[in-house]
Amino acid sequence: MIRVRLIILVPMLLVLTGGCAGTSGLAPLRQGLLQDAEALQLERIFEIGVGPVAMFLVRPFIPVKADSRGVLSAVSRVEIGVYETDQPLKPRDIDIPLRKLAKAEGWLPLLRIQEDDELTWVLYPANDRKLRELFMVVLEGDELVLMKVKGDVTKVIRSLQVIT
Repeated sequence: MIRVRLIILVPMLLVLTGGCAGTSGLAPLRQGLLQDAEALQLERIFEIGVGPVAMFLVRPFIPVKADSRGVLSAVSRVEIGVYETDQPLKPRDIDIPLRKLAKAEGWLPLLRIQEDDELTWVLYPANDRKLRELFMVVLEGDELVLMKVKGDVTKVIRSLQVIT
């Protein structure tokens, strides 16, 4: 009987809280990217958004050593989308559409790395003085990864600097 209640209760809580796990909010960004990239055909492998409730529920199960610098406590939401293209892409195929999308969305480049046929962009909102959000785009051959991270991004970056 308890199992039946949990099966009913957990999905209801997930829907009601709106901050747990579910469909990603990357679709508008993906569509904005495709709008100017006529040759770009993407097949969604998966998209997922993990919000504050899910992050809170997952933290107790992460070994202390794995999160020794408190990175997880600084992240409130993560959205990830992984896509495959119908043909391998070159960085130039996505660079200009990404620049247009960034300008339209009000994102500024923090980092851009291009190595051969691989391209990585890290962007942040122009109006975000406390750096609470990052948008990352990684292109490698026929795979495109979009990721948004929300939370205390400054704390995450400081933690990563200690590791390296």
